[in-house]
Amino acid sequence: MVKVPNASTEELKYIAFDFDKKHNIFKKIYDGISLVFQKSLSSEYAEVETLYLLPIINELGENYRFEEELINRHFRVFNLDSQDNKIPNISLNYFTIISLLNYINVDSNQKYNEIRKDIQNIIIEKFNNFEKNNAEDVFLLIDVLTCPYIGSSDAEVKNFRRQILDKIKFFDAGTSNADKDIIIETIAGYTSDWFYSWKENDLGKELNTKRGHSVY
Repeated sequence: MVKVPNASTEELKYIAFDFDKKHNIFKKIYDGISLVFQKSLSSEYAEVETLYLLPIINELGENYRFEEELINRHFRVFNLDSQDNKIPNISLNYFTIISLLNYINVDSNQKYNEIRKDIQNIIIEKFNNFEKNNAEDVFLLIDVLTCPYIGSSDAEVKNFRRQILDKIKFFDAGTSNADKDIIIETIAGYTSDWFYSWKENDLGKELNTKRGHSVY
Protein backbone atom coordinates (compact mmCIF):
# COMPACT_ATOMS: atom_id res chain seq x y z
CA MET A 1 0.00 0.00 0.00
CA VAL A 2 1.22 3.49 -0.81
CA LYS A 3 1.50 5.66 2.30
CA VAL A 4 0.48 9.28 1.87
CA PRO A 5 0.86 11.62 4.85
CA ASN A 6 -2.35 13.31 5.98
CA ALA A 7 -4.47 11.47 3.39
CA SER A 8 -8.12 11.05 4.31
CA THR A 9 -9.95 7.71 4.25
CA GLU A 10 -11.79 8.86 1.11
CA GLU A 11 -8.50 9.67 -0.61
CA LEU A 12 -6.86 6.42 0.47
CA LYS A 13 -9.42 4.27 -1.32
CA TYR A 14 -8.15 5.69 -4.62
CA ILE A 15 -4.41 5.31 -3.92
CA ALA A 16 -4.28 2.14 -1.84
CA PHE A 17 -3.18 -0.02 -4.78
CA ASP A 18 -0.52 0.52 -7.38
CA PHE A 19 -1.87 1.54 -10.76
CA ASP A 20 -1.64 -1.87 -12.40
CA LYS A 21 -3.51 -3.61 -9.61
CA LYS A 22 -6.05 -0.81 -9.50
CA HIS A 23 -6.64 -1.05 -13.23
CA ASN A 24 -7.05 -4.83 -13.07
CA ILE A 25 -9.64 -4.54 -10.31
CA PHE A 26 -11.51 -1.71 -12.03
CA LYS A 27 -11.43 -3.60 -15.33
CA LYS A 28 -12.98 -6.69 -13.74
CA ILE A 29 -15.73 -4.58 -12.20
CA TYR A 30 -16.33 -2.77 -15.49
CA ASP A 31 -16.38 -5.99 -17.55
CA GLY A 32 -18.77 -7.67 -15.11
CA ILE A 33 -21.26 -4.81 -15.13
CA SER A 34 -20.88 -4.40 -18.88
CA LEU A 35 -21.77 -8.06 -19.37
CA VAL A 36 -24.94 -7.62 -17.31
CA PHE A 37 -25.98 -4.68 -19.47
CA GLN A 38 -25.19 -6.50 -22.71
CA LYS A 39 -27.09 -9.66 -21.82
CA SER A 40 -30.32 -8.11 -20.63
CA LEU A 41 -32.83 -5.43 -21.46
CA SER A 42 -34.31 -3.46 -18.61
CA SER A 43 -38.01 -3.74 -17.89
CA GLU A 44 -40.43 -1.63 -15.91
CA TYR A 45 -40.03 -3.86 -12.87
CA ALA A 46 -36.44 -5.09 -13.16
CA GLU A 47 -34.55 -2.00 -14.27
CA VAL A 48 -33.90 -0.77 -10.71
CA GLU A 49 -31.55 -3.73 -10.28
CA THR A 50 -29.26 -2.34 -12.96
CA LEU A 51 -29.79 1.32 -12.02
CA TYR A 52 -27.82 0.63 -8.87
CA LEU A 53 -24.85 -0.40 -11.03
CA LEU A 54 -24.52 2.99 -12.75
CA PRO A 55 -23.05 4.82 -9.71
CA ILE A 56 -20.45 2.06 -9.41
CA ILE A 57 -19.34 2.70 -12.99
CA ASN A 58 -19.20 6.44 -12.21
CA GLU A 59 -16.88 5.72 -9.27
CA LEU A 60 -14.40 3.99 -11.58
CA GLY A 61 -13.64 7.24 -13.40
CA GLU A 62 -13.57 8.61 -16.94
CA ASN A 63 -11.57 5.69 -18.34
CA TYR A 64 -14.38 3.24 -17.59
CA ARG A 65 -17.42 4.85 -19.14
CA PHE A 66 -20.04 2.99 -21.16
CA GLU A 67 -20.67 3.85 -24.79
CA GLU A 68 -23.97 5.56 -25.58
CA GLU A 69 -25.05 2.61 -27.70
CA LEU A 70 -24.88 0.20 -24.75
CA ILE A 71 -26.90 2.52 -22.49
CA ASN A 72 -29.50 3.12 -25.19
CA ARG A 73 -29.84 -0.58 -25.94
CA HIS A 74 -30.12 -1.66 -22.32
CA PHE A 75 -32.52 1.02 -21.10
CA ARG A 76 -34.32 1.38 -24.45
CA VAL A 77 -34.15 5.16 -24.32
CA PHE A 78 -35.65 5.33 -27.80
CA ASN A 79 -37.12 3.11 -30.48
CA LEU A 80 -36.73 3.34 -34.25
CA ASP A 81 -39.60 3.52 -36.70
CA SER A 82 -39.61 1.96 -40.17
CA GLN A 83 -37.61 4.92 -41.49
CA ASP A 84 -35.02 4.63 -38.68
CA ASN A 85 -36.28 7.82 -37.06
CA LYS A 86 -36.00 8.00 -33.27
CA ILE A 87 -39.16 7.68 -31.21
CA PRO A 88 -38.69 8.73 -27.56
CA ASN A 89 -39.54 5.95 -25.13
CA ILE A 90 -42.01 7.87 -22.95
CA SER A 91 -42.57 4.77 -20.81
CA LEU A 92 -39.10 5.34 -19.34
CA ASN A 93 -39.85 5.93 -15.68
CA TYR A 94 -38.72 8.63 -13.29
CA PHE A 95 -36.05 6.55 -11.56
CA THR A 96 -34.38 5.63 -14.84
CA ILE A 97 -34.39 9.24 -16.06
CA ILE A 98 -32.67 10.69 -12.98
CA SER A 99 -30.25 7.76 -12.80
CA LEU A 100 -29.18 8.32 -16.40
CA LEU A 101 -28.80 12.07 -15.83
CA ASN A 102 -26.68 11.34 -12.77
CA TYR A 103 -24.56 8.93 -14.83
CA ILE A 104 -24.11 11.45 -17.66
CA ASN A 105 -23.03 14.03 -15.08
CA VAL A 106 -20.96 17.00 -16.32
CA ASP A 107 -19.65 14.97 -19.31
CA SER A 108 -16.70 17.27 -20.04
CA ASN A 109 -15.75 15.10 -23.03
CA GLN A 110 -19.26 15.46 -24.54
CA LYS A 111 -19.56 11.71 -24.80
CA TYR A 112 -23.28 11.66 -24.03
CA ASN A 113 -24.73 14.62 -25.94
CA GLU A 114 -27.09 12.41 -27.92
CA ILE A 115 -28.51 10.50 -24.97
CA ARG A 116 -28.95 13.76 -23.05
CA LYS A 117 -30.99 15.12 -25.96
CA ASP A 118 -33.01 11.88 -26.06
CA ILE A 119 -33.81 12.27 -22.35
CA GLN A 120 -34.86 15.87 -22.92
CA ASN A 121 -37.26 14.71 -25.64
CA ILE A 122 -38.71 12.06 -23.33
CA ILE A 123 -39.31 14.65 -20.60
CA ILE A 124 -40.99 16.99 -23.10
CA GLU A 125 -43.29 14.19 -24.27
CA LYS A 126 -44.11 13.19 -20.69
CA PHE A 127 -45.07 16.75 -19.82
CA ASN A 128 -47.57 16.88 -22.64
CA ASN A 129 -49.75 15.10 -20.08
CA PHE A 130 -48.42 16.69 -16.89
CA GLU A 131 -50.57 16.10 -13.82
CA LYS A 132 -49.88 18.26 -10.78
CA ASN A 133 -51.37 15.59 -8.49
CA ASN A 134 -49.12 12.86 -9.87
CA ALA A 135 -46.11 12.34 -7.56
CA GLU A 136 -43.81 11.12 -10.35
CA ASP A 137 -44.61 14.15 -12.51
CA VAL A 138 -43.90 16.51 -9.61
CA PHE A 139 -40.64 14.75 -8.71
CA LEU A 140 -39.51 14.95 -12.33
CA LEU A 141 -40.43 18.63 -12.60
CA ILE A 142 -38.45 19.49 -9.48
CA ASP A 143 -35.42 17.60 -10.78
CA VAL A 144 -35.64 19.35 -14.15
CA LEU A 145 -35.45 22.64 -12.23
CA THR A 146 -32.46 21.56 -10.13
CA CYS A 147 -30.44 19.05 -12.16
CA PRO A 148 -27.27 20.74 -13.49
CA TYR A 149 -26.83 17.98 -16.09
CA ILE A 150 -30.14 18.43 -17.91
CA GLY A 151 -28.27 20.45 -20.55
CA SER A 152 -24.73 20.50 -21.93
CA SER A 153 -24.27 24.21 -21.10
CA ASP A 154 -25.72 26.77 -18.70
CA ALA A 155 -27.65 28.36 -21.56
CA GLU A 156 -29.12 25.02 -22.62
CA VAL A 157 -30.11 24.22 -19.03
CA LYS A 158 -31.86 27.58 -18.68
CA ASN A 159 -33.66 27.28 -22.02
CA PHE A 160 -34.85 23.73 -21.32
CA ARG A 161 -36.21 24.64 -17.89
CA ARG A 162 -38.08 27.59 -19.41
CA GLN A 163 -39.44 25.34 -22.17
CA ILE A 164 -40.77 22.81 -19.65
CA LEU A 165 -42.47 25.44 -17.49
CA ASP A 166 -43.99 27.01 -20.60
CA LYS A 167 -45.32 23.60 -21.62
CA ILE A 168 -47.19 23.10 -18.33
CA LYS A 169 -48.44 26.71 -18.48
CA PHE A 170 -46.68 27.67 -15.27
CA PHE A 171 -46.14 31.35 -16.12
CA ASP A 172 -48.73 34.08 -16.40
CA ALA A 173 -49.40 35.33 -19.91
CA GLY A 174 -47.02 38.10 -20.90
CA THR A 175 -44.19 37.09 -18.54
CA SER A 176 -40.87 38.04 -20.16
CA ASN A 177 -38.05 35.55 -20.59
CA ALA A 178 -35.93 37.59 -18.18
CA ASP A 179 -38.61 37.38 -15.50
CA LYS A 180 -39.08 33.67 -16.22
CA ASP A 181 -35.37 33.08 -15.64
CA ILE A 182 -35.51 34.91 -12.31
CA ILE A 183 -38.49 32.82 -11.23
CA ILE A 184 -36.76 29.60 -12.28
CA GLU A 185 -33.59 30.49 -10.35
CA THR A 186 -35.68 31.32 -7.28
CA ILE A 187 -37.56 28.01 -7.46
CA ALA A 188 -34.32 26.08 -7.93
CA GLY A 189 -32.90 27.77 -4.84
CA TYR A 190 -35.91 26.82 -2.72
CA THR A 191 -36.05 23.22 -3.91
CA SER A 192 -32.37 22.29 -4.11
CA ASP A 193 -32.59 20.02 -1.05
CA TRP A 194 -36.21 18.86 -1.25
CA PHE A 195 -35.84 15.81 -3.43
CA TYR A 196 -32.73 14.48 -5.19
CA SER A 197 -29.41 16.06 -4.17
CA TRP A 198 -27.45 16.49 -7.38
CA LYS A 199 -24.19 17.34 -5.60
CA GLU A 200 -22.43 14.96 -3.20
CA ASN A 201 -25.29 12.51 -3.67
CA ASP A 202 -25.85 8.89 -2.74
CA LEU A 203 -27.96 7.58 -5.62
CA GLY A 204 -28.84 4.30 -3.93
CA LYS A 205 -30.18 6.11 -0.89
CA GLU A 206 -32.05 8.60 -3.05
CA LEU A 207 -33.69 5.85 -5.10
CA ASN A 208 -34.84 4.04 -2.00
CA THR A 209 -36.23 7.23 -0.48
CA LYS A 210 -38.14 8.22 -3.59
CA ARG A 211 -39.57 4.78 -4.17
CA GLY A 212 -40.98 5.05 -0.67
CA HIS A 213 -42.52 8.44 -1.45
CA SER A 214 -44.02 7.50 -4.81
CA VAL A 215 -47.67 6.84 -5.36
CA TYR A 216 -48.55 3.88 -7.60
